[in-house]
Amino acid sequence: MSVHNVLVEYVLGLSGDELEFLDSRLSRRYSGDLAEVLNFLEKNQKVDYELSKAKTADELYDTVDSMHLYIRKEVDRRAARK
Repeated sequence: MSVHNVLVEYVLGLSGDELEFLDSRLSRRYSGDLAEVLNFLEKNQKVDYELSKAKTADELYDTVDSMHLYIRKEVDRRAARK
């Protein structure tokens, strides 16, 4: 399974509160926000594995940025359904 598929599957399975938590942390990125996000994500074995494959910090940040795009889309999609 590709990293894209793992991340999309993960995001689709998140609760509204979890999506809001991740979206707020990834949008603002205040001191400690990225660490909180990574600690939250490592609880999922598949996501943790995909993040661990990053060879550099830039690759890790790019993967997290991609995930934020999926999160944003899912937040917007759920808001439109209300």
